[in-house]
Amino acid sequence: MKRVDNILIGSDPELFIYNKEKAEIVSAIPFIPGTKDAPYIIGDKGYALQTDNILAEFNIPPTNNVDEFVEHMNFMKGYIQEHLNKIDPNLTLLHLPDGHLKEEYLQHPQAKEIGCSEDYNAWKDGEVNPKPAEFPGTLRTVGNHLHIGYKDPVAPLNIIIIKFMDLFLGVPSVIIEPKNERRQVYGSAGSFRHCRYGCEYRCLSGYFLKDDNLLRWAFNNTLKAIEEVNKYLNDDEDSIDIDVLKDEVLAAMGGNVEVAKQLVETFNIPMV
Repeated sequence: MKRVDNILIGSDPELFIYNKEKAEIVSAIPFIPGTKDAPYIIGDKGYALQTDNILAEFNIPPTNNVDEFVEHMNFMKGYIQEHLNKIDPNLTLLHLPDGHLKEEYLQHPQAKEIGCSEDYNAWKDGEVNPKPAEFPGTLRTVGNHLHIGYKDPVAPLNIIIIKFMDLFLGVPSVIIEPKNERRQVYGSAGSFRHCRYGCEYRCLSGYFLKDDNLLRWAFNNTLKAIEEVNKYLNDDEDSIDIDVLKDEVLAAMGGNVEVAKQLVETFNIPMV
């Protein structure tokens, strides 16, 4: 199988809107323009804004440079915050994996929707993941999905990429982010989508949008995962036999922090 070359990394992260005066998460639907079907386009560089369920969500142009990646993310975070300030200075962005909302914010039909299309499980050879019927009660979850573009993408290579992404991002994320309920609904090990340009890694939560250090970590660990993919494809002497680690990766991403720490130490996975 060929190498993974000409890599570009993008993202379509989600965010909570928080009302500081009321000290509660609120629905983004009344405040954020754009929908999944008709995003609000910002300029001509690849930025867009929309709502997803009760969340704000945006898109950035892909890049192969970590500084540009952080710049793109911060541009959109700043754009949304400025937009909110004009509506109500008490509204701000909140970067968490999940949260509970009052029922009054969940009455809009869009607030009942769960997922826009199916995703797949890399650890089951790309089988379709069962789609949850609904969110558990008032719980809503937040993702920071990473998009990996590369030259001449193919489905079997996407599956290998996602397994290494689990090891270098999904496993350490269990240690880094606060305890949460998100993976009961979304972001379980191996979750991804095939894209015309490559694949979408769907396991990281919205917590990883919190600051520049986390953004840089996500970008750089994605590059590290791709580096290890290419070693694996080349059958290098120091390559990682990723399939042998399946049970450990699944245990770690299922919430076993001790297994996650062992994998991080064994494979010298960069942390933040």
